[in-house]
Formats: sequence, C-alpha cells, structure tokens
Amino acid sequence: MSKKVVFSLTLFTLLTAFVSGAGAGVPSEITVQGRLTDNVGTPAAAGPKTFTFKVFSAYTLGTEIWPVGPGEVQTITTDASGVWTARVGSILPLGDAVFAATERWLQVTVYDGVNPPEILSRIKLNTTPYSYRVSTVDSAAGGRLTGALVVSDVQLGSPTLDGSLELYRNGSTLPILTVQDYSGLGGGLACFTDKGKPTAVIEPDIDGPGGYLAVSRDSLGNPAFYVDGVTFGSSEPEVGIVGSSRSAVFAMEAVNDNDAVVLPANSISAPEILDESGIAATNSGVSTTLTTAAMIDIDTAGITIPSSGYIVVEGKAFVNCSGTTSSNIATVQMDETSGGGVTNPYAVYAGLSGYADGTANWFPVYVTRTYYKTAGTYTFRMEGRQEPGSAGSADVWWPMLNATYYPTSYGSVTTLVSSAEASSFEKALPVVKLASSDPRTATASTQYYQVDLRELELKAARLTAQIERAKRELIETQIARQAALNQRVSELSGGER
Repeated sequence: MSKKVVFSLTLFTLLTAFVSGAGAGVPSEITVQGRLTDNVGTPAAAGPKTFTFKVFSAYTLGTEIWPVGPGEVQTITTDASGVWTARVGSILPLGDAVFAATERWLQVTVYDGVNPPEILSRIKLNTTPYSYRVSTVDSAAGGRLTGALVVSDVQLGSPTLDGSLELYRNGSTLPILTVQDYSGLGGGLACFTDKGKPTAVIEPDIDGPGGYLAVSRDSLGNPAFYVDGVTFGSSEPEVGIVGSSRSAVFAMEAVNDNDAVVLPANSISAPEILDESGIAATNSGVSTTLTTAAMIDIDTAGITIPSSGYIVVEGKAFVNCSGTTSSNIATVQMDETSGGGVTNPYAVYAGLSGYADGTANWFPVYVTRTYYKTAGTYTFRMEGRQEPGSAGSADVWWPMLNATYYPTSYGSVTTLVSSAEASSFEKALPVVKLASSDPRTATASTQYYQVDLRELELKAARLTAQIERAKRELIETQIARQAALNQRVSELSGGER
C-alpha cells in the first residue's frame, strides 16, 4: 500500500457464543471486526487480503502467548468501506492459557499483496474475550471466578462418570465442604473445619437403604447429634445426643418399649422419676368365715409396676370371734401364695383364750408387708385362718387392701427372711424367730435373718448401669463404623482428612 493503513478494532458476541453454544461445545474463537483506511481516512481498496493474528502479554514487546510461531493466517475480503470481519482462533484454537492473566493484546498484520506487510498497533482484549475462560470447563486445567455466578442448572458427572464438588476457604489447603459418591452407596455431603475435621455429614447408611446424619461437638470431630435411618440393618431409625460423659438415645429398633428412650441418670425422665409412685386398692365389703385348716383368701389386690421398686401392701379388717366362752383366736397375714400356714412376722392374732359369753367380740386387725420387685404384674392377698384348738366361729368383716409402688427408697428397708432367702443378700443379720404361731406357747427355735431390701435396689441399679454402658458402646461402635466409611471414601476420592 502507498498510504498508511489505520486499523479500527471492535470485539463482540463472545458471551453470546458461550451461552448459546455451551450445550453443544463452545467455540474457541473470538469474533473481530475492523476497518482499513489510508492515512487520510480513505477506505482501502475492496478485495482479499492476508491477515495474521497473534496475542501478546504486553502492548509492546512482551511474550507471544498465542499461537507461538508464524501466527494464525487468514485470507479476508474487505468491502468497499474497508470493513472486514475475522474469527480469530477458527484455524488455530485459542487455548485456556491465552486468558490466564489480566492483560492480553491482539496484534494484527495486514498484507494486500502489493505493499509490504504492515503490523498494526496492538489492541487490548477486554471483558468479552475474557469471559471465554468460563466456556472452557470441558478441558480447563484451572480457573477462577471472582464474582457472582447465576446458573439455572448444574450437572456434576454423568451416567458414565462420577461427579464431585469441593469447596475451599481462602487460605485453607483442605476442602471445608465436599459432595461426592460414597463407594456406590449413594451421594453424600460432608462439612469440615479448615483442618479437615468433620463438623457435619449427610450420607448413605452403611447398614441398609437409608440415610445417616451426624453433627460434631468439638474440633476433634466427636459426635454431638446423629440420626441413623437404618440402625444395624433393623430398618428402624435411631436418634442420639452424645455428650462427653452422658447421652440420650431414642431407639425405635429397641425390642423393649422401655428401652426405646434412654436418658441420662437423674434427668427429668430418668427411671426413678418417670416411674412415679402408684397405688392399687380393693374394698370388697364382703365377709369371710375362717376355718382351722389352711389359710383362705380374705381379699386380693393386683398391681402392675413399670420398673423395679418397692411394693408396700397394707390391709385392715375387723375379726368377730363368737359362739364360745373357750379359746377362739384368728390369724390374719399378707402373702403372695394362697393356702399354707402362718408366716411370721407378717401375721396378726385376734381373739382371746376365753370369753364371758358367746356373743360377738370384735377385734380390729392391721397387717402390712414390704416387697422389692422387678417390673411386672403381681397379686397380693390378705388371708387368714382360725387357729387350731379354737372353738366357736371367727369371721372377717369389711376388709380393705392397698398395694402402693415406690420406685426408690430414702432410708433402710429392713425385713426378716428365711435361711434360703438370706443367700440372695450380701448382709444378713441372724435373729431368732418364734416357731409356734400361737404367741402363748411359742418357743425361740427357728433361725431367721434381718436384711435390707435396698440391696436388691442397688443390684438392679448396677444392672441398669451395665446395660446403659453396653448401649453407649454400641452407639460408639456404630459411629466409628460410619466414620471409617467416610475415611475410606475420602481416600478413594483422593482427599485428605
């Protein structure tokens, strides 16, 4: 050319190409438009011309970033106004590294076939070309978005490729959030501190087709709260709150309903508070004629207790001894079994060895007995007999019977037991028990033992503590198994925890 060529450059449509072409592969090119004129503004002659494109790191000098070598050469036809359009990168694709820095300059060389090739002033690439980096996800080795990104739909992976996501905090070498496949069991989400310690996880349950959620309570990743959708393959959920020394568990897989909720000792719903005192009572209003044979029932009371504890059985009645002036004595006592003989010291005697006449003689009686029982249903009876050798008749009127349950004791609860029963106690103090049921002729001969029923309560408490410890160890084992799976998944995915 005989005149100086002036180059005007306009960049456009790159963002449009990225958005519209993202689904089918984004073009790795930039659309460039310019106008060739001489030094007084007259358009260059219309026709084909040779254009060479290069990208540099600076306005002058600098490093050739793309394509490194002769450049991308295209034959482009200018129109009568000198206007031309080129698709830079259509022959030699623009790689991701082209826009990896903040400054890139496009250099255009024009040769019209007559005048020597002319290198035009470099043009800085701004905004739209830089958004090209967003479109190079398929093969990009890296990149950074520093502003807000709004996307209507995101797919990580495909039916033939596992997908995953990692979120980092600035300055942290480990991810603070991951979303990934858990060894073919399903998708999981895990949150971490910047030191790699788990803070919360939502993941597949290793025991079956369910989910598992856990929240940590300290920097070591120790669990504070968990929801196990499939507890050890039972198809029943379990929820736990785990502290450093105590825990609360809601276990729907428990066989026993009483084990479905396990709370710390002395909490508002601990066994000794939840199992409040209760009473069962009878007042039949019937009379019973006693015989000199075995004990017969005067009245009975049944009670069901929710947990181990004490049952205090109390009974009152009136005994009418009549029909003789000779000896006429009745015995009334508390017992669990029907029939049998007198069981001291739980028997009360009513009557006299002689009477002024054979009319009615009324005697009030009160009997009581304390038991320690485990959870269950029990029946207690007020029973009586007319003592052998008695004349006349002995009738029991207006009996009343109460059975009261107490979950715990607040002092000693002593009673007398036989030699056979004494073997169940660690401390049994020997005492002498009257052998005869008739206090008038009794002799001291039979050996009995004084014991404290609280020993049975302590044994039950120790057993409960052992069960609670076993449950806690089971929970810890379950959590450890889930944590081991997390570690394994992390190792398989190439992460460090």
